[in-house]
Parts: sequence; C-alpha cells; structure tokens
Amino acid sequence: MAAFSCQKAPQLPDLNTISWIQKHGYQSEEVFPITTTGKIPGPQIEVSIGNKSENILLDLSSFGLILKENAFKNLDFEPQRMASSIIGNTEMLLEEGFINNISILGVTYPVIYSSILKHTNNPFKSKGIIGRIFFLNSRMTLDINNKILAFTTQTKQAISEIVSSSEIIPIDLSNQSGPKNGLIKFHGSINGKQTMMTITTRSKKSQISPELAGSLSEKPTGNYFQIDTLKIGNKIFTDLKCDIKDDQLQMEPESAEPLHFSLGLDIISKIILTIDFVDEIMVIE
Repeated sequence: MAAFSCQKAPQLPDLNTISWIQKHGYQSEEVFPITTTGKIPGPQIEVSIGNKSENILLDLSSFGLILKENAFKNLDFEPQRMASSIIGNTEMLLEEGFINNISILGVTYPVIYSSILKHTNNPFKSKGIIGRIFFLNSRMTLDINNKILAFTTQTKQAISEIVSSSEIIPIDLSNQSGPKNGLIKFHGSINGKQTMMTITTRSKKSQISPELAGSLSEKPTGNYFQIDTLKIGNKIFTDLKCDIKDDQLQMEPESAEPLHFSLGLDIISKIILTIDFVDEIMVIE
C-alpha cells in the first residue's frame, strides 16, 4: 500500500473577503494556501512528489529547487553530479539531478532539474527551498497576513491597468548568467539615501550592509541598525530595526550596483507584495 504524508493540509480563507484577489483578476484556482511557523517564519507552499506532500519554504532570494535529503523518502531521483552552494551564511553540499513527477502550485512537472541537500554547516530547518525559477513566466502576489499566494501565467490585465503609476516599482532580474537569473533588484531610499535593494523571504528581519549602515550613522549600535525612514516606490516605513549583515554584499556580488539592503519578513508580512516577473515590475500594497 502506498504511503501518504500525514501532515495536515493548510486551508484557504474565505477568498470573497480579500479584495485584492478580484482587483488583480486572479481566479480562485490560482490562489493557494501558505503556512508559517515559529520555527520557519517564511511562507511555505505545498510540494507533492509521488504520493507524498510536504510544505517547502518559498525563498525569493534563491533560484532553483533544493530538497532536504530525507524530506521525501523513496524519491524518484536521477543523480547527475555533486555541487556546492552558499545561501546567506550557510554552505551546502548538494547532489544535483532530475526529479520525476513533481507538483507545485497546481502545475505538474514530468521531470525537473533540482538539488538534494546532503550536508550543511548550519542547521537547516526547512524541508527544502523553492526559488524564483518557478515564477519567471508568471505574476504572483504574496499575502502572508491572510496566508495565501496567488500565481498565474495567464494575466488578463497589465498592472498599469490595476494600480496607479506611482505604485509601480521597476525591478531588475538580470545577472551575468542570464536576463532573468538574478535576484529581484529595485531602488529605494534609507534615511533619504538612494540604494539598490533586494527581497528575502527567508530572513525574519530586514538586513543592511555594514558599509551602508556606517555611511548613515557614525556609530551603528552593535549588530543592528535603526532606520528612521525606508521608502520603496510611494510606500514609506518608519522606525525599522534591521540586522547589520557582513555578507549582505555577497547576495549577488557581480551586481552592477551593490545590494546594500534586503527586505525581510518584518516588512513583507505587513504588506501585499505583487511581482510580475514577465514585465519586471513590483507593487507593494
């Protein structure tokens, strides 16, 4: 008899009470539940392989799919090569290869190239990571407060028809390896100073480089920095306490403009975040 996962499937809230779903033109079948926990505060979405389903961390600062070695037993995996990777301050030993019959956000992939996490130098609490590669031909909206993620490849309206031009934030997805292979990059200002930023749904708190923190204050306090005013597009956030991270500039070291700041869950959990990966624009509501 096949073995099924015993984890409780997350349930959707009443979608009729959430106004942005209709505003953005999402259909009910394009809206999916997410989970968050104290152990893993970032948004997790269901991944199904064969007869087993697990909730996997959605990490917008990662690109591909990484699964913890023991997350899916008897995995139909065709190994190809060993590799190493660094995510944040975590070094990973990975085995890359092909996984057959995997379902994510209502889409079933007969085969997909992914990585199995064999070893890490730091505790890795999630059962895996889902990166941006699954969204590159789509538009997505993340609403952590209502615990839902909307995802569509069949957009019926341009974002410019949904929100005002002042709400639209241009993003850059390029890096040296391809036009859409890079982090989600955009401009904003911290205490009036313009800087390039990115997004991480893995970190509880927003992060700032020591170089930028030092240029904004003669004496940053310990391992954190107090931001008076953060502005992204027409949205302003005040009194934000973020972490000073020595490796912030290593998020994408080849970036034409240094990435001094990462928007973390302390802000993302309070907003409705829409990213159109096709038109390379973002909206914060």
